[in-house]
Amino acid sequence: MSTRRPFVEIDDPVEFLDTLDVAYGRREFWNRLPHYATFLASQNRNKEARQWAERILAKKPTMPRYLQRRERPWFRKASALLKRLPAVG
Repeated sequence: MSTRRPFVEIDDPVEFLDTLDVAYGRREFWNRLPHYATFLASQNRNKEARQWAERILAKKPTMPRYLQRRERPWFRKASALLKRLPAVG
């Protein structure tokens, strides 16, 4: 078992997601995606971070309203991340 480190110090994506599993108690993968996108952005992998954030937001129209309300914080985090990331092109 590895020692716990702050998220910002973890540069391996697998270790990062494992750390999130511990932090969230193995909740749904869906709830980890905004954090993973933020992690990618912190590693200057902006194109990948933008793709993950867009994937999160693409799920919203297909969800029932009660799920959209429940998952609202994750949509907001993804939207905020997209605003911070530089434009692709």
